[in-house]
Amino acid sequence: MAFQRALSAELTNSAAPKDDNALAREIDLQTKIEALITQTRAAEYSSLAPITSYSSIAVNAIVAVLGAVGGWLGKKHGES
Repeated sequence: MAFQRALSAELTNSAAPKDDNALAREIDLQTKIEALITQTRAAEYSSLAPITSYSSIAVNAIVAVLGAVGGWLGKKHGES
């Protein structure tokens, strides 16, 4: 992220591109940087996938148990 901040500061402080080719190179560079950041974040979050799937299973099981217990306690005896 420090690299992106430095690049952003450089682009903010630099003058506008002189010609179309320079502008095209800057746009291409920014597009490649965004793609790299997206790939990096996807790789970071993919390591969390097993944890999130197990935690969602656990939460669903807790909700099911609480629902069953609440339903059992909420009924008066003798009612069906």
